Amino acid sequence: MPALYGSLVKTRREKADSGGMISVPLLLRCAFVVMALCIADARANRVLSITSNEEQVTLTNEATQKHWQLNEPVCLVRGDKELACGFIGVLGEKQMTMQIESREFKVLPGMAVQVKRQGRGVSSSGGGLTRAEAIATGRYRPTADIALGPMAGLNYLFPLVPSVQLALTRKLTIGADIRYSTFCSAGVTGGSCLGFMATVNYYYSQFAFKGIYFSGGAGLYSTTLESGAVKEKVSPLALQGLVGWRGRPRWGMNFDVSLAAGAQYLMVDDASFSLRNEFRGLLPLVSMSLGYSF
Repeated sequence: MPALYGSLVKTRREKADSGGMISVPLLLRCAFVVMALCIADARANRVLSITSNEEQVTLTNEATQKHWQLNEPVCLVRGDKELACGFIGVLGEKQMTMQIESREFKVLPGMAVQVKRQGRGVSSSGGGLTRAEAIATGRYRPTADIALGPMAGLNYLFPLVPSVQLALTRKLTIGADIRYSTFCSAGVTGGSCLGFMATVNYYYSQFAFKGIYFSGGAGLYSTTLESGAVKEKVSPLALQGLVGWRGRPRWGMNFDVSLAAGAQYLMVDDASFSLRNEFRGLLPLVSMSLGYSF
């Protein structure tokens, strides 16, 4: 019995020792993985806040070997996903603020991300993308846009309105369009309307020629009215306000589509022609166009 008892105790000790030899490497391996994850997470930049319109992201500045510069083009990367791209707008020792220009995925507060220079490990217009690909991903910002499309209200229609816009800043553009239409109305045997409108446009959600925009304008119409042998010409001033959206396809082409709605106000005095009574005052306006940015 003592010999048997001693044999059992020795066997249990050997098993315990053997189990200890197996568990120690596992524990060391797990500790190494956890340490590596902690180090990687510590070097990652942490998103501190993001504005409601998702245009600015404030994050920690964890750069140890990188020296950022103001207005430097960068991208936020998480894993193998490129979340957003833009440039550094504010740079501090512990924090930085990034101005977003294009966004593929949502950026959330508390998210751990990597900040990388455009063209170094991320795609960019300076890192091998073609111009068409840069336009599709929003990296290329055009400076001009020409468009053509109809404008209409409840009792008038301009079938094809050519318009052009020029970018002054990243979000602000100026534009002009020419409107022409022929129409008839009760008591009027013939008429034509030629209009010119100058506009100022602010692109709220993205940048020039992309996203939600607000437009204000002022212009002049030249309206010719005919009723039998009577002919009269009216040239009212006009004011206009629109809210619209301009989108761009994702397959690398620099065409865009615009939809907008609002109103215009025509300053027309009293007259006997019924057409003048219809095309005057506050009038609703909707607009559609197909444009080309360059």
